[in-house]
Amino acid sequence: TTPYEPTFDVRDMFTVEQLMREEGLGPNGAMIRAAELMKARAQEIVNPITKLDAEFTLIDTPGQMEIFVFREAGPKISRALRGRAVAVYITDPSLVATATGLSVAISLAVATRLRLEYQPSPC
Repeated sequence: TTPYEPTFDVRDMFTVEQLMREEGLGPNGAMIRAAELMKARAQEIVNPITKLDAEFTLIDTPGQMEIFVFREAGPKISRALRGRAVAVYITDPSLVATATGLSVAISLAVATRLRLEYQPSPC
C-alpha cells in the first residue's frame, strides 16, 4: 500500500499477486514478469503520466532496483520520459553507516544513473 492516492498506478494494469496466481509464478518470478510487462507496455504507462496537468509529478518506481533499473523496463520508461523527468536516488541511511556501505551506496547510485541514462545536474 502507499500512504497516498496515486493518479496513475501500474497495479491497475497488473499486480505481482495476479501474475503469481494466473501464471503460476513465485514472488521473484512474478516481479520479473511484471518488469517484462512494464517494458512491453511502456508507452501505455508513460502516456497518461505525460498528460497529467501538474507542475511536478512524482513517479515512484519499484523499490527493488534489480527489477526496475537492471531489467529493460526502467531504461525504456526512463527514455520515454526524457526531458520531463529527473532521477532521485534514495538509499537506506543504515547502509551508509560505514565507509564500505557508503561506497556501495555511491556505486549503486552511479549504476542507476548510468542505466537510466540521466546526467548529473549541476549544483
